[in-house]
Amino acid sequence: MENATGWKSINIDATIKKMFNLYKKKPVLFGGLVLLLNVPYYLLATYVMVPYFPIWLYLIVNIALGLLIGLLTLGGLIHAADKTTDGKEVSIIECYKFALPKLWQYIVLFFRIIWYTWAWVLIVLLIIMGFTSAAMIENVAETFVSTDTAYAQSDFDFSDFEGMEGFEDFDFDFDTTGSMDFGSMGGGYGNSYGGGMPDLGGLLTGGGILSLILGLAFLVVLVLVVIRSVRTVFSYYALFADEKTDSKAALADSIKLAKGNWWTIVGYALIAGFVMILVTVVLGIVAGLLFAIFPNLHFMLILNMVIQSVVLPLPVLFYYTFFNNMKNVS
Repeated sequence: MENATGWKSINIDATIKKMFNLYKKKPVLFGGLVLLLNVPYYLLATYVMVPYFPIWLYLIVNIALGLLIGLLTLGGLIHAADKTTDGKEVSIIECYKFALPKLWQYIVLFFRIIWYTWAWVLIVLLIIMGFTSAAMIENVAETFVSTDTAYAQSDFDFSDFEGMEGFEDFDFDFDTTGSMDFGSMGGGYGNSYGGGMPDLGGLLTGGGILSLILGLAFLVVLVLVVIRSVRTVFSYYALFADEKTDSKAALADSIKLAKGNWWTIVGYALIAGFVMILVTVVLGIVAGLLFAIFPNLHFMLILNMVIQSVVLPLPVLFYYTFFNNMKNVS
């Protein structure tokens, strides 16, 4: 595929093949880098954070630890890929020791990417949408009368809604069979919806129209975030390419490499992603068959860790190879 930076010399088949070859050379190293920090983190979250932490503290600690462990693992995997490519031996601890001094740069780069891609706008919109939805649900919940396992009954008075004056008394019964009995409905609507439909325009006022605007804004910003995120995919690899490179220079290098090659990056990423999905599906089928033979929860957790140790390093190795190929032809 030929483009502005001469990427015609980059072969996607060779890139994917090299990704698998790198992993096959050091499966224990790459898998160990994924598991060494993530397994203790999983145990901490499952047996300490979930049972004993309030939800707000759990979310804060979970996000913070997840970010730190994810960035350290990424740095360790890139360093391991470097050493494996050069044919040098390196241990898991050495990879983490290499990544740790740059942890602050990883964090700063993460927030630079959030800012550059406008992902922060998405976060703000999600928070606003969350509060809006909670308010609307609370309003609806106020009309709820009673529930049990088999039966629920609610009384709605829609007369306060603009355009819904015909529904002065809207009673419905809902049971576990899913049937609804539209009882007494003013304006002759009844069970047959007689008298014509009400003006639904009144429903699109207040919270309804705000939710619609927020939803449309979210979709527009989401498209922009995806477009701009493609330009940043090589940022962490650029950060490791030179020990003197800081987060600002790494982001600039990634944007420069991706300039004019947006569709190429997306195309290659989709192909590689499809291959990784196939690997995950195959491993999942094998794990399912083994679990059917040995139906033990602890055994299933071990199988899940094995799958993660294989699958999670592959995207890092792919983009590592992709990034180095780009640098060579740029």
